This record gives sequence, C-alpha cells and structure tokens, in this order.
Amino acid sequence: MPPATLRGWVSAISDITDRKQTEEMLRQRTRALEIVNQEFRKLIDTAPIGIAVATDAECEHIWCNPEFTRMLGTNIEENVSKSSSASDKLPFRMLRNGQQVAANDLPMQRACREGIDILDEELEILRSDGTIIHELCRATPLREEEGKVRGCIGIFLNITDRKEAEEALQQAKDELARANEELEKRVQHRTAELQLANAALSKERDEEKRLEQQLRQAQRWKASEYWQAASPMISTIFSISSKDMPRFCATTVQAMQS
Repeated sequence: MPPATLRGWVSAISDITDRKQTEEMLRQRTRALEIVNQEFRKLIDTAPIGIAVATDAECEHIWCNPEFTRMLGTNIEENVSKSSSASDKLPFRMLRNGQQVAANDLPMQRACREGIDILDEELEILRSDGTIIHELCRATPLREEEGKVRGCIGIFLNITDRKEAEEALQQAKDELARANEELEKRVQHRTAELQLANAALSKERDEEKRLEQQLRQAQRWKASEYWQAASPMISTIFSISSKDMPRFCATTVQAMQS
C-alpha cells in the first residue's frame, strides 16, 4: 500500500471571548462575595453584642459569635440551639421573669416559625455556675429568594448592668420611702406628745388661775371678817374718853393674853 500523502488540512476556530469574560466576571463576583463574607464574619466576631445565626428553619443548628459565647458560658463553634437533640447538655437555661422558657417559645424559634420580627424581649440566661445574665433580644427571619424562611439571626444585648442599676435604684427608693414613713410616724408621735403636754400645761394654768381666784376670794372674806370683828372695838375706842383710855388698854391686853 503506497504511503499516505498530506494534501492539506481543515481548522475550526471558535470565538470564546464571551465565555472568558463571563468566567472572569464570575471569578470577580465570587471574590467580592468572599470578601463580603469575610468582612461580615469579622464584624460578627468583634461585635460587642451577642449575635446568633440559625442555619435552618427549625433552629436546630445555631452558631454564635464570641460575645454571645461568653454570655452563655459555652465553647466557640458549639451548637447552642435549645431545639437540638443535645440541648440538655448545654450549660445554661433560658428564663423569663425567673421561669424557664420552652425552646419553641424562644425569640429565634418564634421568628422562624411565625415569619415575623421579634423585638425587645427581655430574658435571663442562668448559667451552670449560677451567674445570671439579663439580655434584651431581637430576632428576624432569613428567607430564600422565593420568600421561604431558611433560618434567622438573633441579636442579644447584655443589660445586666442596667438591671442591677435599676434594682439598686428601686432599693434606694424603697429605703427612702420607709425612712420617710418612719419619720412621718415619729413626727406624728412627737406631735401627739406635744399636744398632750400643751393640754396638760393648759390644764395646769387653768388650775393655777382657779386656785389664785379662790385665794383672792378667801383673802377678801378674811379681811371682811376682820373688819366685822374690829368694828365694835373701834367704835368703843372712839367713844372712850382720854382719862379712861389707859384703863381700857390694860383691860384689853389682859383679855388678849388670857
């Protein structure tokens, strides 16, 4: 068989400029998204408030930032969901006004289940070491493009210092109220004592006036008796002559001595 002889060739050229441009655009968008995700995670990790994210609509998987980890007393990257199968192993309980709250009634679970924002709900975290953390909670659902809830994000503000200050202020108000009440009682008691003292003093003055009037009356009566007793003697004196006066005086003295 004679050797093949090359007589020519056929080439095909495809313009892939659009594909390359699309790939480059995708790479740029992916990179931009990665940067945004990094910045978002950095923001969450350094935020001075507690942040938690549920990655499913049932809130069975929830991760949280370092601040919320400190509030809960858990480990970083630990699933902190009270709706998970291992919730009984978590080192904290959620309370509302001192009463334990069921998992399905917590703000994030309600936000996912009802598809609404939960705003400014106060709860207490009771840690296994006995520490109580007061928190102000907000939760908002996260949705797919078609609107279906796919999880939620929760914000938790530590208001323990504020609550302690409010309790201290209320205690001070209560103590002030008790002090004012005690002072009012003392004032009333002292006023009653002064009124009794004034009444006794007034009664004593009235008694003094009455005794003084009786004394004056007695003095007037005594003076009248003296004048009545002395009148005959005085009349006798004026009727005695001067030559009989010595004998009258001697007789009078003898009568007084006897």
